[in-house]
Amino acid sequence: MKKLILVDVSAMYFRAFYAIRQLSNSKGMPTNALYGFVSMTSKLLEKFQPEYLAFCFDRKEPSFRKDLYEGYKANRTEMPEDLVPQVPYVEKIAKAMGAPCFSIPGYEADDIIGMFSKFGQEQGLQVVIVSGDKDFAQLINENVHMYEPMKDSYYDPKEVKEKWGVSPDKFRDFLAITGDSSDNIPGVKGIGPKGAQKLLEEFGSLEGVYENIEKIANKNLKTKLIEHKKEAMLSQTLVTIVTENHTGVSDIGELVRKEFHKDDLRALLTELEFNSFLKKLVPAEGEEAEKPKKESKSKVKVKTGKPEVKVEGLKGELPKIETDYIGQYDIKPVFLDAKDIEKKLDPKKDLWAYSWNNYLCLGQDTNLFLLQESEYDLAFLDSDKWQWKGFDLKTVWRLLKLKQTKAKFDLQLAVYSYTSTATESLIEVFRNMFTDPNPILEDVAKSYAALRTLEEVVTDLLQSTGVGDIYNQVELPLLPILHRMEVRGICLDTDILKKQSESLDKEIKSLNTEILTALDSTINLDSPKQLAGLLFDTHKMPVIKKTKTGYSTDSDVLLKLSKDYPITGKIIEYRELKKLATTYVDALPRLVDPKTKRIHTHFNQAVTATGRLSSTNPNLQNIPIRTEKGNAIREAFVAEKGKVLISADYSQIELRILAHITEDPALIRAFQKGVVIHSLTASEVFGVSLDKVDSEMRRKSKAINFGIAYGMGAYTLADNLNIPRAEAKQIIDTYFDRFKNVKL
Repeated sequence: MKKLILVDVSAMYFRAFYAIRQLSNSKGMPTNALYGFVSMTSKLLEKFQPEYLAFCFDRKEPSFRKDLYEGYKANRTEMPEDLVPQVPYVEKIAKAMGAPCFSIPGYEADDIIGMFSKFGQEQGLQVVIVSGDKDFAQLINENVHMYEPMKDSYYDPKEVKEKWGVSPDKFRDFLAITGDSSDNIPGVKGIGPKGAQKLLEEFGSLEGVYENIEKIANKNLKTKLIEHKKEAMLSQTLVTIVTENHTGVSDIGELVRKEFHKDDLRALLTELEFNSFLKKLVPAEGEEAEKPKKESKSKVKVKTGKPEVKVEGLKGELPKIETDYIGQYDIKPVFLDAKDIEKKLDPKKDLWAYSWNNYLCLGQDTNLFLLQESEYDLAFLDSDKWQWKGFDLKTVWRLLKLKQTKAKFDLQLAVYSYTSTATESLIEVFRNMFTDPNPILEDVAKSYAALRTLEEVVTDLLQSTGVGDIYNQVELPLLPILHRMEVRGICLDTDILKKQSESLDKEIKSLNTEILTALDSTINLDSPKQLAGLLFDTHKMPVIKKTKTGYSTDSDVLLKLSKDYPITGKIIEYRELKKLATTYVDALPRLVDPKTKRIHTHFNQAVTATGRLSSTNPNLQNIPIRTEKGNAIREAFVAEKGKVLISADYSQIELRILAHITEDPALIRAFQKGVVIHSLTASEVFGVSLDKVDSEMRRKSKAINFGIAYGMGAYTLADNLNIPRAEAKQIIDTYFDRFKNVKL
């Protein structure tokens, strides 16, 4: 059956914008959303090879829904500043890539997709909606599916029922009852997904619910439905996607996918400086188009039901060894349990050991390939008899320029990204990873084959990108050093923390009593929902901010309220003390290993965007310092008897490197004169003399110095400093005016 692909364009470029870190051309124009858009579009065309295609756009002016309900999408924030200049290019690129483009006054892209969805079915086509927007679930049937490119997942009627608990034909009524916070659709206040599912299962539709309202036994539920009937009916209209054809298209030929307009596409890609796409999509005359990635030399043959698995290119069967279950999620630190396993490793034999999400593949050449969080594995292989190589998957993600903070570092994921022969769904990879902590031998064999595939690709990539020397001469030699630091650990005086815990507990209980007495309540202060109800419903304090789950009671809200309601300042103090107790004072002693009497953290080499080390399990770089009670926690970290702890630091090393690379005269002059660079920046940016710079200005200047150097825009700076975006933009402009070479 021929396909009609319908693309929700706004969803695509918004997701691309947030998925790809800052990217710009030499003129300083942001291009990250456009880069992602070109990549996703080319992959879609290659994946589906559609005969028919429609890229559907939203318009600047409001849709008919705004006329029906003034609050529709009223909670939406302004478009990110760095995205604004990219939007006009989106339609140009789409048209240059042969996509018919549509927008209709008064309607949203969702409606255009609804119109073409119905039209495509009438033409006997298989329709695929490309989006991650749940609203489209109401359109799904046997001939209309939804594809979410960011997750590489499909939705048919069965998936809709599994995910949301209702069938597609009931989905709009489901939203009419639950509401939709993303579009500010009210729904029936107080009825959530579970309640909506039960109502629709019993009565079939929203109309059926109200026709049988007297049959509802739950009085509270009935009252909510009666009180909010008007909102429910309005919400039903707002969430209903229009399918009546207002597109003006009556001939399916108008949706035929066209060839690339090569001259237009080449001009756009050249302007945006997308050189890799130029070679791949529109190579110059005489050049060959970029060839697809090489197929894997190692292919896994899996025989269902049999544990014996052969991997092409390897000799003999894969022997299995018995290992204890170890991993970073175990109760004890992994390096302690691993000592017993060391005896089972023999460099003269082919051995396999599995360590939760880390695969150790040992071959007869005594090369040990360390994957993922490889410092864990080094802990029980700290011996000269092993020649080891490390392909840390975090490096792979960095090279792919993916958003590292949410990435899952996994071998299969990297192979999936790099090769064209991956046959297993990523969903299955993750599902297996988290449901079966002890995989059978075939999973290890797959990983070994994947490793062999990845080794060549990553090695070539490291060299071609010019970071091979950094990887081999800096990162790899650092690995065993970090490992030794982790194994050594740091001493913790638990008696100090015990005394602090007792003192904090008294203060917390006293504050709890004081707050609840003042508010005449017995609620649980640790429950944001209960606290919100008490402050905003019972005591009628002004609502500052709302979230998807209700009224916000975050620290910013409480701080603003404290000017008129001092008790909220006490709540802030209560939360700060509670966090100190639960996160540090009470938690740290539980992390001390009973054998070593030390805390053993894990250092991450390639997680932060700046390239600095980070620390996890526990995070020892986040021990409080700004408050007296927070700083007291640091007293518990001690040296063993007869030794001392030394603190050493390269003074503002990144900014010194920045001054060296940019040769900025103002920065160089400051370092030569010994001026504190953060004070200088504060002085220049805020227009005060050095002796007038206060601690708050210095704090902000640190965010400015380190953020702008790594490409931070006004949107992020405004968020970090909690200031208006216009003020953040002015700060950045002033910074570049004072330090001109940094911008160059």
